[in-house]
Amino acid sequence: MPGPSSEPSPRPLAVTPAPARAVPKRIVIVGGGAGGVHLATRLGHLLGRRGRAEILLLDRDSSHIWKPLLHEVAAGTLDTGQEQLGFIAHASRHGFRYLPGEMVGLDRAARQVQLGPLRDRAGTEVLPPHRGVRPAGAGRGQPRQ
Repeated sequence: MPGPSSEPSPRPLAVTPAPARAVPKRIVIVGGGAGGVHLATRLGHLLGRRGRAEILLLDRDSSHIWKPLLHEVAAGTLDTGQEQLGFIAHASRHGFRYLPGEMVGLDRAARQVQLGPLRDRAGTEVLPPHRGVRPAGAGRGQPRQ
């Protein structure tokens, strides 16, 4: 009869499930003016690239021309193709997403931004009106009444 084995008996592996990754918050910035672009860029660097939040920049135009240059545009001395900031390219480089559209309402109870129809330069509706862009924290931080 064989004696006890000198090899340790196998133990079952304790498999601990990986912690559930929290769904990142969504922050919607309405308007791609100088302030909106700056905020989206900063939040994209701080939160978007690290997966801590989804940053969305919402604007009806696909690019921004810095307003201090408008006098040059009016005079015809500025090449807008060279001086405008395209939101899609800028967003991909800085950790946020660009969403074309125009905010027409805010449903605070449902925490949704309501978007109007997206139209091309000729005024033809390209996308119908949309509800459902949900900014994180909408409805929070309301002034006390």
